[in-house]
Order: sequence, then C-alpha cells, then structure tokens
Amino acid sequence: MTRNSKPIIWTGRALKILLIVFMAFDASMKIIRAPLAVKASESLGLNSSYLPVLGIYMLIAAALYAIPKTAVPGAVFITAYLGGAVAITSSANLPGHPWLFPVVFCVVLWIAEYLHNAGFRMFMAGRRGVSYKTS
Repeated sequence: MTRNSKPIIWTGRALKILLIVFMAFDASMKIIRAPLAVKASESLGLNSSYLPVLGIYMLIAAALYAIPKTAVPGAVFITAYLGGAVAITSSANLPGHPWLFPVVFCVVLWIAEYLHNAGFRMFMAGRRGVSYKTS
C-alpha cells in the first residue's frame, strides 16, 4: 500500500477535501454563533459563549490539516477536538449514539491521511528515514 497509485491518492484527496470543507463550515457556524450551533451546544450542556473559541480552534486545526507539511499535526489537533466531542456527547445522555459521529469522522480523517500521504504510509509501515511529503 506504499505505492503511489493514482486511485489511492485521489481517494485520499477527495476525503480530505470533504473533511476540510465540513470542518470549515462547522467552525464558521461556531464563530458566528449561529442559532443552530447555540441550540446544539446548550443541548449538550455547554455554555454557548465558548463557541467562538471552539470554532477558532477548529479552523486553525483544519488549516493545519490542509497544508501538506503540517497535515499530521493538524490531524492530531482535530483528533484531540473530536476526543472532547466524544466525551461531551457521551456525558450528555442524549438518545441514540451521538458520540458515534466524532468517532467515525476521526477514523475517516486518518484513513484520508493514510491514503493521501505516502510518507505517512511509510511511517505507519515502520520504515525509517521517512519524510512527510504528500503524494
């Protein structure tokens, strides 16, 4: 899987673009304190005054993830954010499984990076002397 085949790379790119667009949209809704975002945060027991801070964090993490040289640290920041989302949604005791979305989002995020980034694939395969150059 360390080959740089075009279908693998393009699948990773497509997933990555979709994730970044979703994160940018979600972050902007938090920054402007859209009524739907305020209502959702309050249903989780969060004070809506924290929404702009969360939105700015998410926007910075998404920007880092979008830049090839900082994609892996950006993915780590997004993973941390999503870990907090899992904790908050599971403690809110809402019906269904609202914690499942951030878990699936995080898994797709790392799959996208794995498919898109040949250096990351080599690193995950345990090869030494890896540079994180995007395919």
